[in-house]
Amino acid sequence: MQSTEKWQAVTGFEGLYEVSDLARVRSLDRTVIYSDGRERFYCGRILSQHQHRFGYKAVHLNCEPGRSGKFTRTVHSLVLEAFAARPGAGYEVLHINGDATDSRLVNLRWGTHAENMRQMSSDGNSFGANKTHCPSRHPYDDTNTGRTKDGRRYCRSCLRTKSAARRLRERLNHDR
Repeated sequence: MQSTEKWQAVTGFEGLYEVSDLARVRSLDRTVIYSDGRERFYCGRILSQHQHRFGYKAVHLNCEPGRSGKFTRTVHSLVLEAFAARPGAGYEVLHINGDATDSRLVNLRWGTHAENMRQMSSDGNSFGANKTHCPSRHPYDDTNTGRTKDGRRYCRSCLRTKSAARRLRERLNHDR
């Protein structure tokens, strides 16, 4: 069986790293010449991926010798930047199936932030949509949850408390 995995250079790290449409990242064979004249051959390898703090897969990329720096990049951004040029400013990577760990090219597309938030909310992956209580620990249930004109929810108990405090401040300021 022949592999259909396709590889492209990692944008900004051409000649050092490649990324595949199946979301694997590899370093390339290279010879490093140190400042004292020593040479060392480094064999290319598939890089290990770790869980980024927002649930995405990420890898560590090193700069070429002579330039300092180690970069952590998300795999989904490497894949889409290598295989589909960014359409312009304001676009970000969207996971079509809603799985943040699935960084294969077939699961990625460019979209706006608003599209990304709508998709996350409809997939049930939105942090705010999964909250069961407001910051004051009142439950988000049918009797205590209201909706603004743009669809955002709010806590009716907190709103009553804030309104009562505002009326009291106004009364105290008026009596002065």
